[in-house]
Amino acid sequence: MVAAYSDKDGTAHQTEIANLITRYGIGGLIFMKGEVLKQAQMTNYFQSLSTTPLMIGIDGEWGLSMRLANAPVFPHQIALGAIQDKPTYL
Repeated sequence: MVAAYSDKDGTAHQTEIANLITRYGIGGLIFMKGEVLKQAQMTNYFQSLSTTPLMIGIDGEWGLSMRLANAPVFPHQIALGAIQDKPTYL
């Protein structure tokens, strides 16, 4: 997976990633830093260039808000795993 950043200004970074997709047929991107809307736009653009669906990941072990500036903040996974109450719909 190739590192992609949705917080970089200009088109040089996007052009570099686009070339890797079209020239070498890379299989995936891992987003490292940026903002929600820009990452969604970049993901759609890069998917449109690829002949096979790209695997998209994010370096966000604490959740999306760790890397995306305007993402909602949720409790860390360890807190969610500690929930003891059984949902009422089960």
